[in-house]
Amino acid sequence: MGPVGFPYPELLEAYVSLCRRAFGENLCGVYLHGSAVMGCFHPTGSDVDLLAVTEREPSDGEKRVFLDSLLPLSGGTPCQGIETSVVLLKDCLRPRHPIPFVFHYSESHRERAERDPEGFIRSMRGEDRDLAAHFAVTRARGMALYGDPPREVFGEISREDYADAILYDVERAPEEIGEHPVYLTLNLCRGLAFLREGLILSKAEGGAWGLSHLPEAYLPLIRAALDAYRAGESMADTGDGEAFARFMLDALRAEMRMD
Repeated sequence: MGPVGFPYPELLEAYVSLCRRAFGENLCGVYLHGSAVMGCFHPTGSDVDLLAVTEREPSDGEKRVFLDSLLPLSGGTPCQGIETSVVLLKDCLRPRHPIPFVFHYSESHRERAERDPEGFIRSMRGEDRDLAAHFAVTRARGMALYGDPPREVFGEISREDYADAILYDVERAPEEIGEHPVYLTLNLCRGLAFLREGLILSKAEGGAWGLSHLPEAYLPLIRAALDAYRAGESMADTGDGEAFARFMLDALRAEMRMD
């Protein structure tokens, strides 16, 4: 199960099995998106991006069954674990931004989920501006692990909503790029590639696009971020990240104003 070359097919099989066990006939589909389907998954440096689609919102008890199996599954892999949202079919077919979700988990939430699972479950529902980007990627390049093909489940995301999701992800880049240089450098590149050319790219593809389209002064930073991402390694601060982030945010906002 999973894309050719994906190193952890058993992880995907186990995730689908736990979705079916927790949600039963309410489960409509399970979808893989992100680096695993875009050819740039790193066996230890990447997380596994998944969406579970249900007809109705699962009960808190069903979510607890799901969480109790998800925690050891996500924590037991050599990669960075699972990032997943549970979303309703109606919100996939006719997405409105920001898109609602009824459950979310990533490894950044582990401590809270283990300490207070009931409270975590109650709080992990709402709306997420990031989901517009996740839905767009899933529709364009995602993989159904269970259920109908992505294009039959995920409606089109407007350019404006996708752009807003991009901006939400990087709007504090000048302040945060020193702490997250690889992630933010490559996400800024792929965001501008979308706004200028309509391309839905992985982080690695975004970095490659940046090397071909952005000013020469920023190419060493982009190249260093791309090399670190492909190797699954951290990256030293090159000193020009803040200037790059401000340049890219100005470019992103200029493209958005042109709509």
